[in-house]
Amino acid sequence: MLGILSKYENRSGSRGNYYSYELDVPFESAVDAMADVLMFDAELEKIQGVASRNSVR
Repeated sequence: MLGILSKYENRSGSRGNYYSYELDVPFESAVDAMADVLMFDAELEKIQGVASRNSVR
């Protein structure tokens, strides 16, 4: 089964390990899927605003 998010461990941090995350699907698809399942209109608008300001499509 394919996921929508990949997690990568980075061991080079001076304060220990940390993780970075990357979407495996287009941003808009992930947002549409979350909107269909969750009731978080205000948070969704904030996420879309941040994505727009950072040229994420």
